Formats: sequence, structure tokens, C-alpha cells
Amino acid sequence: MKKLLLISLVIFFTICSKSWAEDRKDKGLICEGIDNPRHPQVWFFENEFEINNIEFDNTKKKGIYKYATRYYFVDVKSIKWSMVVDADSRFILDRKTLKLELQQWNEAQSKIEYFYYQCRITNWAGIEEFYKPQMDKLKEDLKKNKI
Repeated sequence: MKKLLLISLVIFFTICSKSWAEDRKDKGLICEGIDNPRHPQVWFFENEFEINNIEFDNTKKKGIYKYATRYYFVDVKSIKWSMVVDADSRFILDRKTLKLELQQWNEAQSKIEYFYYQCRITNWAGIEEFYKPQMDKLKEDLKKNKI
């Protein structure tokens, strides 16, 4: 009887975790600074394990690119991931309010700084639309090239 209960619980949690993953797969986040107009955070859930930081670079022909792929962790209330570029950064997304907290280590001051963003859910087309003004400008700049 105990084995049957244990097997049932394992199957139940496996199904639940897969359904939670499906909620995020192929969805993106566009997050704008709340307190200060910092660089927006744009992320895309590639699958049930990886999230990609999406950036725009006007020195690249395509403009939009996946900057970094990170593994993320999910619990009932939040989704968490981290990355190191210029500083150690930890991201915590509240799943209900879609508020993103960025905790970033400030080496010069030897302390953690906190930045807050309000996110909205989108898909890849929404991310492309978000970057459309920059893409249009890049296309115009490329047309001016002689070679």
C-alpha cells in the first residue's frame, strides 16, 4: 500500500511539474524598470529548463540575438535564475505579479544593489515587435552602406 501511495505521488508531481513547464515554454518576458529607467530586461523561455537573455546590438546584422542561456528554477511563487556578465546577478520573478527583482553585486561598494522591473508576458513575435524601432533604424543604417 505504501508503495502504491509513493508511486502515485511521484506520478502526480511529475505531471504537475510538466504542466508548469508547459506554461512557460516559448513565452517571453519584457520587463521595464519601475524606479529608474534602466535597460529593459528581455527574456525568453526556450524550454522547461532554459531561459535566454535577449539583447539588441546595432553592430550585428540581425540586431536581435540570444545573449545568454541560463537554467532556471521554479517553485510555486517564483522563478529564479542567475548570470554573471559584468557583475554577479540574481533574478527573482514573482509568478503572480510579474515583478522582477534583480540583485546585482556592486564590487566598488561591496554590497548588493536591488533593481525592480514590471514584466509582461509575450511570445517571440512580441519580442520582435518590442525591438522593431531599433531594427528599423538598423535596416536604414545598413542601406546607407556603400559596401
